[in-house]
Amino acid sequence: MIKLKDILLENDAPNIFVPRRTDDRLERYVKQFVKKGCIGNLILTSKGLKVLPKILKGVTIYGYFSCYFNELTTLENSPAEAYGFFCDNNKLVSLEGGPKIVRGSFNCSNNNLVSLEGGPKIVTDNYICSNNKLTSLKGAPESVLNFDCINNQLTSLEGIPKVINGSILLQKNPGDFTIEQVRKMSNVKKNVYLGL
Repeated sequence: MIKLKDILLENDAPNIFVPRRTDDRLERYVKQFVKKGCIGNLILTSKGLKVLPKILKGVTIYGYFSCYFNELTTLENSPAEAYGFFCDNNKLVSLEGGPKIVRGSFNCSNNNLVSLEGGPKIVTDNYICSNNKLTSLKGAPESVLNFDCINNQLTSLEGIPKVINGSILLQKNPGDFTIEQVRKMSNVKKNVYLGL
């Protein structure tokens, strides 16, 4: 009688363990999420993604969508709408193809963005675009809650949201902006943070 212990300890033991398929696990997970109506949060964080799954293109996610800490250079195949959208800490060079409506916060910080053009037109909560290479704010939504644009290359306020219902953070930018200048271009309800 052969004992299991003997088989496991043999040098050339037959492969009695079959590994689980993981190649398409993420794709199956996303398809199941879409099939169930895109209800809830879709978290694709730290998955090594270079491109978003095609099945997400144009859908509405009734929850937040996170794809941060990946290898994305584009938001192609992105949902059209979400209740929060987090694409920070990637390698994005453009927001083209991203969501048009974010009913919550939008975070595209820590990327390689030189422009906000192609980004969402409606963001109902915070807009965070810090730690990029922005020289202007062209492409930003008309209205946001708070606007965080710390540590960019801003030399112009062109494109600043017309209404900021909270505060704006502009520290660590080379532009020599004044509080009066910011308030003349945008109706900032709370504080304007400038300086290094």
